Amino acid sequence: MTLRPLILALFAAGLGATAPLLHAEEAPATAPAAPAAPAADSVLIKVNGTPITQGDFDKFVADNNLQGAAEAQKQMLLDELVARELVYQEAMARGLDQNEEYKATLAKVARDLLIKGRMQEFLIEHQVPEAEVQAFYDEQAPQLAKQEYKARHILLKSEDDARSVITKLGNGTDFAELAKEVSTGPSGPNGGDLGWFGEGQMVPEFTAEVKRLKPGEYSKVPVKTQFGWHVVKLEEVRAVPAPSIDELRPKIQEHLRKQMLVKHLDELRAKATLE
Repeated sequence: MTLRPLILALFAAGLGATAPLLHAEEAPATAPAAPAAPAADSVLIKVNGTPITQGDFDKFVADNNLQGAAEAQKQMLLDELVARELVYQEAMARGLDQNEEYKATLAKVARDLLIKGRMQEFLIEHQVPEAEVQAFYDEQAPQLAKQEYKARHILLKSEDDARSVITKLGNGTDFAELAKEVSTGPSGPNGGDLGWFGEGQMVPEFTAEVKRLKPGEYSKVPVKTQFGWHVVKLEEVRAVPAPSIDELRPKIQEHLRKQMLVKHLDELRAKATLE
């Protein structure tokens, strides 16, 4: 929260005075009991007769996530509440609450709050049963399991260069050593090693070639992508299981709650008279 300069000035003016520390011999033998928290309806200050209560203060602190500063900067926060109340009173005295634009905005805000509140209320009333979460997971889990591939490639500027590389590989040249010598890609110095990757992480033409190969095989025909011409070698394939139900439970619950809400809206629509 950015406080107004007036409030900052008022806060700075009060920084000078601090209570003297007790000497050790003056300190009480036991710490005094913590004072009871003030009641929410206790009045902290009146602004032109309008009270600002402890409840008003606590709500302001909570709404602005200022719990950490509530005690250390209580006077500054209270001054902010006073400033807001003064401006509010001035606005009311000038009749701004009767401004048509203000009324329209206020009506829209109130309408949106009611819509949001009812939706939240519905979702609280209709919790997702664990059995439905499990059923949804069991249905979707097989589709979430995937494969990952470990491959190397040699990137070249022309198809002829790529065909020349394939010929050399056929004559027994080591793939990684050849990649270090001629590949124009950033992985060249590492022997063309791309590490492990999943489907969708590479461009479609490259992925299609990787999926076509068996471990240990390399491209017999150059593969063209937007980056140039590739000769690909697939080294390993591994299965990656679906995430556990515990990992996916929050997302599944959110999905099912949205489905319930959509169904409820459809039911409301079916009962409504639409002309």
